[in-house]
Amino acid sequence: YLRIGQDTTTESVRRFAKLVIRLYGEQYLRAPNEEDTKRLMEMNEKRGWLGMLGSLD
Repeated sequence: YLRIGQDTTTESVRRFAKLVIRLYGEQYLRAPNEEDTKRLMEMNEKRGWLGMLGSLD
């Protein structure tokens, strides 16, 4: 069992999020380019989801 104050938790999560964005943001946190869009549309067409770019599940 570990007790951490709210301010410490908030600051830790904020630092963690900034690190994730700095490390992976360029690759994963960007809008899809034309190649990505084409690949996603082809994948989803094979699944029977014509015209669907992505899903939230």
